Amino acid sequence: MNLLQLNVIQNQREQLYGENKEDFADQLLSLCQQQALVDLIKSLPEEKQTLLEKTLSQQPNPQIIEQVLKDNFTEEQILEALKKATENII
Repeated sequence: MNLLQLNVIQNQREQLYGENKEDFADQLLSLCQQQALVDLIKSLPEEKQTLLEKTLSQQPNPQIIEQVLKDNFTEEQILEALKKATENII
């Protein structure tokens, strides 16, 4: 990434979030987590995907999401999905 690209990204960030870096970081982390969850669910058989999508759409709270992840994926799989999502987003 060159200096011009960094300046463009900085300007876009400031336009979206002003000087509130915490909001920017929170939104970025949330986006990475959401993408990782989607990627993990897509890795499952179609029937399981449908069941989990239904469960998560009916009860979209952090405890349910955490339980779905623990029940269906290893910690290593979750971390790898987060890493890939973060790399793709950034």
